[in-house]
Amino acid sequence: MSTTKIVLGITGASGFIGGALVRCAKAKPHLSLRLFDRCAGTIEGLSVSVLEDSLPSLAEVDYLIHLAGLIPKRGNQTDYQKINVELAERVAEAAFAAKVKRFVLASSLGVHGHSAPNAITPDAPFAPESPYAVSKAEAEHRVKSILANTQTALGIVRPPVVYGPGMAGKFAALAKVIRLGIPLPRGAHGVRA
Repeated sequence: MSTTKIVLGITGASGFIGGALVRCAKAKPHLSLRLFDRCAGTIEGLSVSVLEDSLPSLAEVDYLIHLAGLIPKRGNQTDYQKINVELAERVAEAAFAAKVKRFVLASSLGVHGHSAPNAITPDAPFAPESPYAVSKAEAEHRVKSILANTQTALGIVRPPVVYGPGMAGKFAALAKVIRLGIPLPRGAHGVRA
């Protein structure tokens, strides 16, 4: 029986999704975690390497999940370009150089626009409508280009709105209203009874 652990790298480890992933992955005895974020420190008792202009080595990382990014309404086009596009590009290049087996990029369902006339499939056309979604679409294109025809497999996840314990923003406010038993208006903003 082999005792070799799989080394899983997670960028954006302090974020909402990253933190949940770290907690889940830490409980898996076959995984060894390498965490990356904008600030050094510890998360769940694990040390964090800083993602800066010069990236830390990804040597020995088997799989990398790139969650680092700037969320909607937290920046401008320049910020989205630097963090969502250029950082994703540099991390993908580092993953390729380190011979990471699989690179998973967290994108957004928003790359397809706010509504689609047909079912959204992996090959559905892009129609981003916000600076955030434009940056995610561009990041996908650049990362695909970097990892095409390499030994590093690419997976792209396009989640819609993400919510859960510890969430912030509109969903947190809505959850609080529901917990308090405040009735929600019917028929407002297209909501039907």
